[in-house]
Amino acid sequence: MKTRQIIIIGSAILILFTILILSIVLPLFLKMKDIELSNHGLLDELRSSSEQLARIQQNLTLVNQDTNVLRGAFHLPPRSYPPLLVDEQSTEETNVLSLFLDAIKRLEGYEQDIEAEKVLYSLLQNNKFQEGLKAGKLTVVNETSMSFLLNFQGKGYFTFSILPRTREIMITDSAGGSFESLSYNREMEDYLKERIPEITKTFKLIDDFQSSLKNLPQQDEFKSFLRENRLYTQFIPDKENLQILKILNNDDEIVGEFYLDTRTPGIQINGTQIRNPENLSSWALEALRKRDIRTAAERRIDAANELILSLAKEVEFVLYLEGKGLRLEINVRDDNDYYYYDLIEEGKGRIGSFAVQKMIGKIYLMDKDDVPISSFSALENPLPDLSKKKLAIPDQDLNSGAITGSAKSVTFLLCGSHELNADTMILVHADGGSGKVTMVGVPRDIYYRGRKINGIYRSFGPAQLIKELSKITGLPISRYIVIDMYAFIDTVNILGGIDITLEEDLIDPTYRIKERGQWSTLYYPKGTYHLNGIQALRVARSRHTSDDFERSKRQQQILMAVKDKIISLGVSDIDRAYNILKSLLSYVDTNFTLFELLDLFLSHKSSLIDAKNVLDTENVLYATYTNTYFLEDDSELLKDENYDKGAWILLPKDNNWNEIKIFLANLIGARS
Repeated sequence: MKTRQIIIIGSAILILFTILILSIVLPLFLKMKDIELSNHGLLDELRSSSEQLARIQQNLTLVNQDTNVLRGAFHLPPRSYPPLLVDEQSTEETNVLSLFLDAIKRLEGYEQDIEAEKVLYSLLQNNKFQEGLKAGKLTVVNETSMSFLLNFQGKGYFTFSILPRTREIMITDSAGGSFESLSYNREMEDYLKERIPEITKTFKLIDDFQSSLKNLPQQDEFKSFLRENRLYTQFIPDKENLQILKILNNDDEIVGEFYLDTRTPGIQINGTQIRNPENLSSWALEALRKRDIRTAAERRIDAANELILSLAKEVEFVLYLEGKGLRLEINVRDDNDYYYYDLIEEGKGRIGSFAVQKMIGKIYLMDKDDVPISSFSALENPLPDLSKKKLAIPDQDLNSGAITGSAKSVTFLLCGSHELNADTMILVHADGGSGKVTMVGVPRDIYYRGRKINGIYRSFGPAQLIKELSKITGLPISRYIVIDMYAFIDTVNILGGIDITLEEDLIDPTYRIKERGQWSTLYYPKGTYHLNGIQALRVARSRHTSDDFERSKRQQQILMAVKDKIISLGVSDIDRAYNILKSLLSYVDTNFTLFELLDLFLSHKSSLIDAKNVLDTENVLYATYTNTYFLEDDSELLKDENYDKGAWILLPKDNNWNEIKIFLANLIGARS
């Protein structure tokens, strides 16, 4: 009875204890289950939301692209929109999941890699394999866990690698052969022995190709071809297993490239594989003769000549000329600057001509004395009708700082070019704070890093020129505007001419001009003049009775006159200014956008302009000659009156380039 009571009491206690445990654990378990289900539901919901947000983001991206197309049409900079934050979180979650999946995949392949490494390691430890290598004078190099090379006489003959899944040993050789085996055997041994002579032959052929490619420019026929066509070569050895011979023209444009892959014999020429090095010269010449080896300028010039000649064959054009009593002479004549196609009037002779400029390939209309009347660009791009609005600019941009005048300062280069030379250089600093504009002429004869600075433009272009000028001046020059002298004529003409006042007589007996059908020398007494494009160019370029420094001051005066004329045309609102600048922009080379120029013009159209500043021998420069510059003052050569002094150059006083930087900092700082 007592034992029974003890069992009953014990059972009751156990039941109570079980109930107590269940009352605590079961709610926790159910709570955790709810959390797990909730988490799964939340995860599903997040994934669903992520997919929806991804679609929204994709649509927004398309809208952004379309918007930027429209902004580009107005020369506005593109805008980018940040991705949705939720999308970033979703991406982070996906990346975490991918990491775990990648880890599982890596684990699956881990054992395969270990077993494959064992196969390759056992091969290297195989005595017969080692004996075969020794007998064949082969050495193991570049050994890794999954591959190694066999060298013969210092060159890579065979590449051994292991395929992890099949654990097969893959052998490839430098002559294009291959062999597969699960282990070292007689077949592998025979393959290695038999392939060595073929690989040796291949390497010999590659060496012959290397020698032929390198020596190609010295072959007589090839060398003559290069010289006749003003081409030169550039050899690039060992660039990622490639040896390259480049053929370039006078403008450094690549007109041909010959490739040799040092791992395989043969040279690629225009997609054709040449297998015999002895035929390289003839193949190369044939390939180059099929290429257009002209410079970009030569292509423009030829295209202009072909255009005029084709026009002379057009029936409608010929009939039109006959109706006027004219004919076009197709037998071209030329001088240093132009090719001329004369317009002949019956009974009178030549009344004018179409002329192709030899340096840039532009077509000009000339009078009977070969004086330019107008470029064809001016005929194609007349001044827009300012009585009508040509462009509707979005309202939000009309009121934004992007085009109404910002507080930013900018320093840029105004460059006048002639036949690819920088004839005129003027630095312009527009101060956004004070609104003042400072112009400083930079002489083209400043001698910097072994050359005159105007030569930088011809050799490397305006972008490099402003970089070098930034180093010389210490100014952050970020923009440039380059205008050819003939385009300058057109620019002034479409503005209707400019007004300029000369404070002194301008006389230049060396400058021949034609006025009212009569030839004379350049002479403008002091006073106020209304100048057309050709007349303005004459005033800007004359320097023989003054100097480059005075000429630079006149050029700045002309630029101010151009600005005043634009303002006088009634550009009181944005769209009128836009249309004028758009028309003028077709005549210049610049890295300004149209809207940046519009912003600059509107910000400073009423600014005080500090002009007629020039870097000259009265402030920071001194003049000398190139040959005497490198000699001591007491050199005996300098005492010889027949000694060639070299080219006239300008340098900073005391040869201290900081003098220029200090001068300009004071000039701009004091007057801005």
